[in-house]
Amino acid sequence: MGCENHMERETPVANLQVLLISFGPLILIGGVCLYKGLRNRQRARASTEWLSVQGNLLSFEVTKSTIKHQTHYYPHLEYEYTVGGTRYTSRRISFGYLAYDSEDEAKSDIERRVHGNPVRVYHNPKNPKDAVLICDDAGGSVVLIVVGVMLIVFPLLFALYFLLPR
Repeated sequence: MGCENHMERETPVANLQVLLISFGPLILIGGVCLYKGLRNRQRARASTEWLSVQGNLLSFEVTKSTIKHQTHYYPHLEYEYTVGGTRYTSRRISFGYLAYDSEDEAKSDIERRVHGNPVRVYHNPKNPKDAVLICDDAGGSVVLIVVGVMLIVFPLLFALYFLLPR
């Protein structure tokens, strides 16, 4: 008798378990990206219905980040506003992801969209601590959604390809 007769064949269930263990983290990360992207879009849409008050810009700076020879500039600001006699501060500009190719581009876009000082602050009437300066989806949500879908779909397609009988 040859050794090949005593070898166990891998079952589709065993293959599926190996693939899920291998691709599980990618699918999980994809799910988180998809959730965050969809949530940002939904919250940006909801913020267009929020109440607004006048606020004061406390600080505004642009930071530079270089990763693998690619440089991006990120705006950071802090503002204060008062709702119902309570003073709040926030740093959230929008529910999107703001990144620019130059410092000047970051500054001019924020100055154009935020309109100087005092600023218009849009706050959630159910939770006034929840506020933004820009109501639309400032960006990045679509990227998160696309990346999330890709990280979920491609591993599943790959798994199906190897699990389906030929």
